[in-house]
Amino acid sequence: MKLQKIAEYLQIPLSSGREIEIHSLASLDEAKQGQISFVMHSKYIPMLAKSQASALLVRECDVVNLKQHNASIIPLVCDDPHVAIARLSKLFAKPLFGGKNPPQIDPSAQILERVSIGNGSIIGARTILMQGVVVGENVRIGEDCILYPNVVIYADTVLCNRVFIHASSVIGGDGFGYARCKKTGENIKIYHNGIVYIEDDVEIGANSAIDRAVFGQTRIKKGAKIDNLVQVGHNCSVGEFSLIAGQAGLAGSTTLGRNVVMAGQTGAAGHLHIGDNTTLTVRSTASKSLAPNKVYSGYPSYEHKEWLKMQALLRKMTNIKRWGC
Repeated sequence: MKLQKIAEYLQIPLSSGREIEIHSLASLDEAKQGQISFVMHSKYIPMLAKSQASALLVRECDVVNLKQHNASIIPLVCDDPHVAIARLSKLFAKPLFGGKNPPQIDPSAQILERVSIGNGSIIGARTILMQGVVVGENVRIGEDCILYPNVVIYADTVLCNRVFIHASSVIGGDGFGYARCKKTGENIKIYHNGIVYIEDDVEIGANSAIDRAVFGQTRIKKGAKIDNLVQVGHNCSVGEFSLIAGQAGLAGSTTLGRNVVMAGQTGAAGHLHIGDNTTLTVRSTASKSLAPNKVYSGYPSYEHKEWLKMQALLRKMTNIKRWGC
């Protein structure tokens, strides 16, 4: 799509006389030639020096800094780049259907009744799809996988080998991503054009949801185990051999290191990292990035020993109040 057409669609001026072809959207750190990205805050301006984006949605106040850091990127100036990229995501959203190649199913795979498999999808050897499973278009499912009844796999998702997904889980749905327009108050949907990639030997419990990425991929790494009723937001990464217990939730762009343990009803705010071998105890919440090789408790989370001391102090204060001392 020509850059001029994009500018017209967003109803913003294109000051540069250069006309280029844009084929997709991307995050600032991953953008390549032919892609458009956005910058919403001045703190991200230094990242532009290494960016290979062809065009950038940017506020007027950041244009001078953009030219200083990377003059090769064409600016599209707008009041709110976040809203602009949300509107633009609809223009680049992939169609839900349209594949022409029939699915490829290994002869040793078992496909039970009422299973739907979209065009372009590949089902590997000895994989089992139980009743009511829905597989979208261009999905890749490896060998020895088991999808239990009523599992839904959205288009373009990748499941490697020996992936078990229990009943009624949804893999690859859109994340909870909206951009609020300050002028009108409406919430503009951000179409998620990335994928979910699940590595070998992952097991996902019943009624869990793993959202596809806005750009790039949501990734569940080798050997991770996810319990029932777990929410993994868009662009998250779950490290190798990590354990996530029931009713836990990861907000968008959270990353877990290797061997992380999240106990029941734990949570993590978005855009943070939880280090290797770290444990969050029941109902604790990570509101900021957490160091590796530690145990955390509470909300907001503290190191477990410190949290126990705080609980002891609170109990003493309660007893003092009770006895009027």
